[in-house]
Parts: sequence; structure tokens; C-alpha cells
Amino acid sequence: MNRFDQLIYKYKHKLCTREELEELFNYLASGNYEAELHEAIESQLSTLPDNLEVEEVETSLIFENIKRELALKESKPGLKRYWWFSAAVILIVGTFSLTYFYKQDNLSKPTQTVIKSKPAVILPGGNRAILTLANGKIISLTNAANGEVAHEGDVSVTKTRDGQLVYSAQSGDGNAAGFNTISTPRGGTYDIILADGSHIWLNSGSSLTFPSSFTGTERQVQLTGEAYFEVARNGKPFKVITSTQTVQVLGTHFNIEAYNNELAVKTTLLEGAVRVMRENEKVLLAPGQMSVNNQSQSLQVRKANINEVMAWKEGVFIFDNESIAEVMRKAARWYDVEVLYLNNVGEKKLLGTVSRYKTIDELLDNIALAGGIRYKIEGRRIILMK
Repeated sequence: MNRFDQLIYKYKHKLCTREELEELFNYLASGNYEAELHEAIESQLSTLPDNLEVEEVETSLIFENIKRELALKESKPGLKRYWWFSAAVILIVGTFSLTYFYKQDNLSKPTQTVIKSKPAVILPGGNRAILTLANGKIISLTNAANGEVAHEGDVSVTKTRDGQLVYSAQSGDGNAAGFNTISTPRGGTYDIILADGSHIWLNSGSSLTFPSSFTGTERQVQLTGEAYFEVARNGKPFKVITSTQTVQVLGTHFNIEAYNNELAVKTTLLEGAVRVMRENEKVLLAPGQMSVNNQSQSLQVRKANINEVMAWKEGVFIFDNESIAEVMRKAARWYDVEVLYLNNVGEKKLLGTVSRYKTIDELLDNIALAGGIRYKIEGRRIILMK
């Protein structure tokens, strides 16, 4: 097998390094490839088993044309010539969408071509949450009809048409306040307006515990996971309690990331002022600043990348020199998948922006391209490798 044969083989099996891809592309661009490409493809076609299975990673017009031709490869003379020419076109335009898997089957017609169906598409998350009332009743907000879903004392709980949960006291501040909890699963987000008018957005894999109405001298909620707060001013201090810290505000906009599988709790201020407290430590944040609460260190204050912090709420992933492992922890929560790393690929750094509302394939394609790695999807498990 000569060098060109090796490159074609490695490309077909997604084994090319970035340098080898550049070598192959440069060779194709020279215009001197036709005879060797024809010979290489003809040689490989002659050694393929009769039963060819094709797995689509991404559909494109070129791929669809080739797939139809492959399905008729035994019935149309001259097909091999068309196939190698189309392969050259794919290589030239840089389409990395085709993977071949070869398998012998005991079929009655050895010349039959089998088209392998796509693996199940892993879709992005959506508006999903569960509400647990003070009396223990559990309500699936994902499936609940629009309109009033609960009534506690003087407080009405309503699901709006756009999937928002609204608490509203029917008279005064309400009475007989009980604690409710709204929880989003992996692959879910939800937003809620509390009885005091504060607006809170929950990211996936998060929960917020709060009173149905605020009747005391301060407003207090408990958070696990991540949430963005727009706290209404009403003269009463508003406190957000996590497992390791308390954030106190009057009326302001801020984000708290407090996932158990992250190394630190991060509080980012967008507007107003917040005080972050941990045991005997206190820090006051100004807009554009972030506190980092790592148990092995004192509270740190640093400049925040607001776009990156708020990317989840704006419907995008933004990678600002983040490791693949950091990016995939976010992706795993949003797409509800398990991630496995081979060859220490998780430490590679990434820069870029990808929509959160694309299938996971599109996110992984971008990570693979930027990080120079490969990936494999098995059910809801993502395997990343060199």
C-alpha cells in the first residue's frame, strides 16, 4: 500500500491526523490525483465484503447522492468510476461526514446492500421541571396544562403559556406560607417569578427551595446547581443559600453556579451589588466581578467574562480557553449524557461558540475539529479519544 493508499484508508476510517489531512488536501489541490485516486478506490472496492453498511454522521446533498449510488452499485455499470470521482469531490471540499463499517452477514442475496439506520439523535434540553409543594404534592410542570396548577393559602401558582411559573399573592403578602421546591432535571431549564416579583431562571440539574410567599423581615431561598437572579427591590434583604456560602442582596442581577461536581461555587454580578459570605469571610462584588469559592482557598474576587457566564441563559455554549472536560460537564447536564475520556483528551483547551439548541452531534463536531480529537456515540454515552 503506497502513501496515497494509506491516506485514503485512514481518511475513510477517520484515523487521519491534522497533518495527514493537510497532506492529503494539498495533494488533491495539486490536480495530480485522478489516476492514483481511481486506482486506490478501485483497489479498496474490490476487497470490500458484499454487504456494505453505511452509517450517516451528517446528511448532505453529496452524501445522499453517493448513498443512492452505493445502493445500486451492482446494477449500474461504471458506478465505481462515479463513486471515486464523488469521493474526490468530498475530499476537496472537506466534508468529514462519511464513515464506513464493514460486516459479513449470511444473507440470501450476497450482492444486497444494507443501509444502516442512524443512531438515535441526542436532542438538546428544554423547558422541563418538577414542582414539589409544601404538602408533599409533586407536579410535573413539563406535562401540566397552562393555568393555575396549585393554590397555597392566599397564593396562586400559575403556569403561563410560555412555560413560566408565577407565584402571586391574592391579598397583601399572603399567609400560611410553606416551602416549595422547583427542580430541573438534566436536560431541563425553567424560570419562575416568586411572590415578591423576583425572577429566577434555573439551569439544568438544579433546584430552588423558597417560600410560597415572603412574610418575615427577610427573603431567603436555597439553591443547588445554577440559577440567574433578577431580584425585586422591596426593602427586605434577599439571601441565596448554597451548601458552602450565602449571597445577600437588596435588588440586583447576578448568577450563581453551585453544582456539586464543580470545583468551586462561582457568583457573578451583572448589576447592583452583592455580598458573598462564607463562615468568617465576606467579599463585596461590583458589576462585572465574580467571586470564586473553592474550599481549599480563601474567597477570591476576579474579573468575570459575562458573556461566558450568561451563555447558558442566552442559548449558547461559549468556550473561553476552557478544557474539553469543563465544556463536556456543561454539555452532559444539558443533553443528559455520560462522557468517557480516552488518552487524556479532556485537558485540551477550546475557544468558540456553539448553539445549545443543536443536536449534540453538531457540538461534538466542533469540539472534535477544534481539539483535534475524535468521538463515538453509544446510546447516551459519549466517548472522546485521540
